Amino acid sequence: MIMLLIAALITVCVLRWEAWFSNPAENTYIVPAEPDNIIVGFGRNCFSRTVSWRSCKQLPSFAVIDGDTILTDGSKVVSRAGEAFYYRAEKDSLSAGVHSYFVQTGELRSEDYTFYVSDDDSLRLFVFGDIQEKDTLSPFYEFCDSVIYNLCRLQDMPAMFAYCGDVIDRPTDYAWQTWFTSLRGLQTLIPQVAAVGNHEYLKGINSDCDPRWPYIFSYPDNNAERFSGTTGYIDYPTLRLVVLNTQELFWLSDYTIAQTWLNKVLSEAEKKFTVVLMHHSVFSAAMKRSNPLIYATFRHTLKKADLVIAGHDHLYTRRAKVNTYLLEDSVSYSTPVFIVTSSSSKHYIPRISADDQRIGSTASFVEDITVSNGVMKIKTREMTTGSVYDEFVIYKENNEVLISDSLPEEHILLPERYKDVNNLYVRRFYNRSKARQEN
Repeated sequence: MIMLLIAALITVCVLRWEAWFSNPAENTYIVPAEPDNIIVGFGRNCFSRTVSWRSCKQLPSFAVIDGDTILTDGSKVVSRAGEAFYYRAEKDSLSAGVHSYFVQTGELRSEDYTFYVSDDDSLRLFVFGDIQEKDTLSPFYEFCDSVIYNLCRLQDMPAMFAYCGDVIDRPTDYAWQTWFTSLRGLQTLIPQVAAVGNHEYLKGINSDCDPRWPYIFSYPDNNAERFSGTTGYIDYPTLRLVVLNTQELFWLSDYTIAQTWLNKVLSEAEKKFTVVLMHHSVFSAAMKRSNPLIYATFRHTLKKADLVIAGHDHLYTRRAKVNTYLLEDSVSYSTPVFIVTSSSSKHYIPRISADDQRIGSTASFVEDITVSNGVMKIKTREMTTGSVYDEFVIYKENNEVLISDSLPEEHILLPERYKDVNNLYVRRFYNRSKARQEN
């Protein structure tokens, strides 16, 4: 029996070696001397900003924000094929309006940049699923291009870009530069917030997060114990955005720490809308995908949230809590609403669960969210066209969820990469999609 178990383990490891242990090589890279990869993030709260950048040397460095000079020491970060020095400056208690800044390392100064801070109770944010593109010929690049094209003034910019993990394809400098290039400079204007995903980790028995991650993305110092640099929450007057790390949950104690922290953060949100970003979903949306420990750990705690957005599964689903049937063909919904979304050109086979009220495959999506006067409006748009694929409203007063009655026809298609495949999962897809269409 023991020999059979050992043989089975070896067989599984051989079959899954590429997925579990194989890391693509990182090509040697040289970081420029002038400030590079400049990015804006949040500091202690929504009226605080961080400005981060890198250089090839550790030299006296500073940021000048609204004329105030903020000194900063560089931190050396070594990856598999190169090194860089990362710098971060923070300014608190920013007033509403446009703020100007530049950064400098040694004698080399960046160009002048601006960002906008709002004290309005209304805000707008964009939430992206997995991007992880191998080049800039991507839906994300096209979306950023459209944002720049339609930009009239800084006040019209969203409050943030938020990501559900897998921002990059793999932890390499090339992948990071692909993401920065695709942003088209928007990262110098709009704060960037991200949950960490599995593609930001090196594969292996001891899976480690890319060392560049905590220097590129900044989090307020309100994280869960043991998850510094990958968790935290950001408070606006009407919104609490919570970032959860679901990738680095190795031991049962990790799940306990994360769940206890999440429960506290959601319970203390008072009358704010609560949005949770996480990479792995509670309700898996793709064939062959399942996250039983995440389901068991967070499902009940997340009932305190208004909206939960996850990635990882490379398709779109939406499910809300079903209340009571009012009429024969009518049903009411309430929070929480669970979304799985994808902003990538990679697409997986949808599971097509009957519990999902809306499904979308073979398209790339972005969540366009606005909060105002006790109402949260969520529009899921197709990234390359801007057309609305899903739309609903959450009312904070009674946690009611109202689904739009003018949605386009649901498209559930088999991704191109599976067209010539005939296996159990493809057959299940055809059977389930047919049954859904008939219903």
